Amino acid sequence: MCSEIPTSPIQKRPRLFLRFLVACHRKLEDLVRNTIEASKSKGPTSEFPASRLKKILDHYLQDNVRPQERAALRTQLGPLVDVVERYVGGLKAHEVHVMANLLACYADTEKCLVVASRLVSSAYGAVQG
Repeated sequence: MCSEIPTSPIQKRPRLFLRFLVACHRKLEDLVRNTIEASKSKGPTSEFPASRLKKILDHYLQDNVRPQERAALRTQLGPLVDVVERYVGGLKAHEVHVMANLLACYADTEKCLVVASRLVSSAYGAVQG
């Protein structure tokens, strides 16, 4: 299914990440850009470098941003941080997480339908009785 299409998030939307770095420090932008380019240069089947990007972001925030400004920068980088955290376990882990969420939604829908069916049955029984 999904694993048959070896595309990572950066191959789908390369500007997604870099768009959020415009207002950031140049050093962080260069680190992220170089990491992404190095990953892309390994070929279309290379794994998205989420773990490496997470380390870069964490170290950069720790070493170059004042503590009172870290939360604001992390918020500004929210979409990048979100994608990096979703793919930190690799494409397979992300696929498993997505499938688990879909199955949980399906189970919740089924529960609602069972409850609705019981309510209709009991209401119908009350009218008949």
